[in-house]
Parts: sequence; C-alpha cells; structure tokens
Amino acid sequence: MTNYDKKVLIINALVSYRGDDYARAVAAFRGMGYEEMQREHGESGITRQQLLDSYRKHADACDECIAYVKEL
Repeated sequence: MTNYDKKVLIINALVSYRGDDYARAVAAFRGMGYEEMQREHGESGITRQQLLDSYRKHADACDECIAYVKEL
C-alpha cells in the first residue's frame, strides 16, 4: 500500500466518522426560534442548541483533521 493509498484511506475514514449529524440537525431545527432551541430535545437531557453545538464541534474537529491529513 502506497502512502497515497494510506492517505486516501485515512481521509475516507475521517469523512465517515464525521457523519452527517450536524447537517441533519440543522435541517431538523431550521426555522426554530431562540425559545424553541432552548427546549430539551426529546429525552436527551440537553437542549436543541446544545445538541447542535456538539454536532458542530465534532464536524469542525473532523474537518480540521481531514485538512491536516491532506497537507501531509
């Protein structure tokens, strides 16, 4: 396996790990106002905004890792 192949495999793994949770949450919460975003999401124990923030943080971290691997 070449270094290029390893790089592609790592990037693909990171893309899969990133998932689409953030995009799905954005779509699900679209149009909700501040008060609605402060309500608990289902029985999760966290608000919709907290959930959205955690998904964004995960997606951003994965994007940083992907960019890092691409620079290698």
